[in-house]
Amino acid sequence: MALALGAVGYSLYRYRVAHLSELERVRTGIATDLHDDIGTSLARIAMLSELIQRKVASSHPDAGALGLNVAETARGLMEAMADIVWSIDPRRDDLSNLILRIRHFAADTLEAQGIAWNFQGPPEEESIKLTPEQRRQVYLILKEAIYNIARHAGARSARLTLRLAHHQLVAEVEDDGRGFPMAMESDASRPLRPGNGLGNMQARAAKLGGSLRIESQPGRGACVLLNVPLA
Repeated sequence: MALALGAVGYSLYRYRVAHLSELERVRTGIATDLHDDIGTSLARIAMLSELIQRKVASSHPDAGALGLNVAETARGLMEAMADIVWSIDPRRDDLSNLILRIRHFAADTLEAQGIAWNFQGPPEEESIKLTPEQRRQVYLILKEAIYNIARHAGARSARLTLRLAHHQLVAEVEDDGRGFPMAMESDASRPLRPGNGLGNMQARAAKLGGSLRIESQPGRGACVLLNVPLA
């Protein structure tokens, strides 16, 4: 009986390993196809639209403006597609890849506005595994927080911190900008004031079983604090 139970347990284990391996192959295939097929096509649409805009702008201003709008829309879709491809790629299932992508976005977004920024992350980032949903939701929350600093805060500097504490991923995004009055407490029963995607950020944190707290006062900047439980 012990041998039979052991054989059943081993068979179930092998089945689970095979299932997970197949799932990773499917995710890799989807990510590759999206990048190679749809991403390339969107890039081509953007380039052709810009070419049309340059050729007809002088003689047909309205048509030139439409061509430019098509190009901007295509580039926006390319950015969204890149986020999707990254989120489902099993080769990116660790904290180090999340940090790398956040740093790239922060550099592109904040430095373009002349905002000085620094980043601090945990030393053991490569050993921390994250699910695709965790990577995607945490990235989108921090992306929105960084975007709000660049667009609305009027800040001179910003600080991004990721750390591990009590089996949780803790992320902080702070700025020294103009701040804003908090209309409501940021808890699940009383949602944040509308605007700047703050409600969406709170909803994303809730999907992960985590919490999001935003603190701000006029003239004293703002701080976004995210806690996400890890396995």
